[in-house]
Amino acid sequence: MKQNKPQPLDLEEFDEILNLLEFFRISEDLTEKQELWFNELSVKIEKNLKKIKQRLKKACEFYFRYEGDPKRLARELEGDSVNNEKVLKQLNKFIKNLEVAEREGRDSEWLWHQKIYDEWLFKLAFKGVFEK
Repeated sequence: MKQNKPQPLDLEEFDEILNLLEFFRISEDLTEKQELWFNELSVKIEKNLKKIKQRLKKACEFYFRYEGDPKRLARELEGDSVNNEKVLKQLNKFIKNLEVAEREGRDSEWLWHQKIYDEWLFKLAFKGVFEK
């Protein structure tokens, strides 16, 4: 696949890096200091990979918990409104737009607002990835 083309996440590439490090460590005649450095590097990479996997899992859980349900997200954030004032303000706009479209029987408009909310939620869940 091309580098810039959208593609599924593949964390196995990190495992390949660890395997290469291990291969190099075993195949080379390393000093004790170099051996120690390789071991420390491998441990750091493994720990960081584990953290990345955990954070990705939490972001996915967040997205799937609130996908299609801005009211639930708003309810659960209300107790912490000081830190989430901007998010709650945007959520209230989504909720209002969805309620108006539903009340007036505009199904296609409701679906459109729901799609916009879900896209916003995805960007919120993975905001560290989308920041410049």
